[in-house]
Amino acid sequence: MNKKIHTMKISVAICTYNRPEQLKRCVQSIIAQGEYLFELIVVFHSKNDLREIKTLNKNQRVRFLQCSKTNSSSARNRAINNSKGTILAFIDDDCVANRHWLQRIIQQFEDRYCQIVMGKAINGSNLNIFSAIENARINYYTQSNMVTKKKKKYAHVLDTKNFAIRKSFLAKHNLIFDVRFTNKFEDVDFGFRVISTGANILCNPQILVRHFGTSDFLSHLKREFSIGYNYCTMKAKWAHRLNITIAKRLHSTNTNIIPPPISHILLVWTDTLFRLLGWLRYGFERHP
Repeated sequence: MNKKIHTMKISVAICTYNRPEQLKRCVQSIIAQGEYLFELIVVFHSKNDLREIKTLNKNQRVRFLQCSKTNSSSARNRAINNSKGTILAFIDDDCVANRHWLQRIIQQFEDRYCQIVMGKAINGSNLNIFSAIENARINYYTQSNMVTKKKKKYAHVLDTKNFAIRKSFLAKHNLIFDVRFTNKFEDVDFGFRVISTGANILCNPQILVRHFGTSDFLSHLKREFSIGYNYCTMKAKWAHRLNITIAKRLHSTNTNIIPPPISHILLVWTDTLFRLLGWLRYGFERHP
């Protein structure tokens, strides 16, 4: 085994909720990383989440942690507090890691000045319109929030489905996820707090995962409602930072941005309605 792998121990965290089939596919892609994996932490809500991967109970590199809350921020914090590696990498349960995923992360952190790196997610299901639209929107948003400095790309926002961070950096700045964000914008909030420390979020497209995203119309609408609800929390906490981020996106020099497909226009009015419903729910809860 490479000596660098011994000194750079990578813990991989997967937080899952009610997606056992997708979790199995994700876990298999991580186990396939071989010697590059120090430990895999699966944070689950109920034992039903693990029904497809019961055979992994005997794998000494895999640990299972239960989180009573369905809040993704709480689940990620469980992983942060219990991981034993020097690097902590996060991947979503509906993603599949490229076979060189951990190897590329290790290579990136050989640069001692790198504290956090975000990889790239590509659509894993071209046959599913909802997955394709979701990934196109996410990629458009992240690409338009990038800036190039000395031939390297840095992000103004963080997408937590594929990123890695030094544990020492987390400890130094006491960084955890804000549990006020239920299942959306917790990544943007976390990224803003990383940037507030003076660190840069490096982007490396070679750290690649395939994302299978939303699979049906109902899940798509639930996602839009959650975006609307959590955006209000985000706006209340980071109004000034959001305005700066939007301004930077409008003046972005990134000319290689691929806009969302024209097909997303078919859903834009429905999406807007459900985001508005999310805003209304937030308002009623704060001002009954």
